[in-house]
Amino acid sequence: MHAEQRGYSLVEFMLAAVLGTLVATLAGYTYLGATRHFKRLQQITGLHDNGQLAMLSLLRHLRRAGYLGYYAGTGPVLGTAGKHSSGSRCIDGQPGQTLRLAVTGIDQDTPSRRCPAASAASYPYATGDLVTVRYARHRTGNGYAANRLYLRSTLTSARLFSGRRRKHESNRLKTRYPDLALQQHTFYLSHAQTTACSGTATVPVLIDRTMAPNGRLRHRVIADGIEQLQFQYGVLKKRDLRYRNASAVSDWNRVVSIRLWLLVRSECPDKTYHRRQTYRLGDYWYSVDDAYRRTLFSTTVFLPNRYQRVKRHDE
Repeated sequence: MHAEQRGYSLVEFMLAAVLGTLVATLAGYTYLGATRHFKRLQQITGLHDNGQLAMLSLLRHLRRAGYLGYYAGTGPVLGTAGKHSSGSRCIDGQPGQTLRLAVTGIDQDTPSRRCPAASAASYPYATGDLVTVRYARHRTGNGYAANRLYLRSTLTSARLFSGRRRKHESNRLKTRYPDLALQQHTFYLSHAQTTACSGTATVPVLIDRTMAPNGRLRHRVIADGIEQLQFQYGVLKKRDLRYRNASAVSDWNRVVSIRLWLLVRSECPDKTYHRRQTYRLGDYWYSVDDAYRRTLFSTTVFLPNRYQRVKRHDE
């Protein structure tokens, strides 16, 4: 005889269905929670990566400010481009025009002094302070770019010239030191398009406007998400160091250190996050009330080349 067979009862079936639904719901919530947690970690990691990238780039150039090789900066700067050794500190100026000014800055509340470079069609000026850094560095390779500016010097005199005129009689100087290539970097904030969010949106970016090998100025994006940038300049007078905004600096040759603040914002808003906060960047207060995550970076950088020159001048 066949053993008696029977199926699941209605109660057993309903119990199994309820348990299955609970398991699926818990799995769904776990997945959603893990996804949100991953996105949150991704945003926080991106904030720190962008902030560190921007900060390291600024520090790398600021620490070199005022380096002119073996030239002590006391004698005349002659040569075919020597007339550009001093002049306007406008950020659109040619690199040699302010050779003696290692660092210059412009406050964000001084629109009349922002200069045409920050109005470039691709990356126009948006907000924050601007800073320009100048120094010389050793040439890469043996060649000279035709339109780039170079410095040939001794301890007491120098010749400034473009690559195409390096052999001109006015640029001759008996020296045992190699020629150096001049560098100028202007940092400011702009906006760029991003596809990281749903659809096309704009994100604040840090721009480095620098010299191209052809001697002209070009721009490049250093880091995304840099929403605010503020500087204060340490002016040393008779062993008294005081930090001032750019508009209050009367002698840029006495700037020996810089305080800087970077406010970094996530590229995309987080629907699960909202923050109302006021950030202090020096004497500037910045208030937000939205769904973006932010992190504030700050540091003080010492300018060794400028300090040594100021110290020698005061002795």
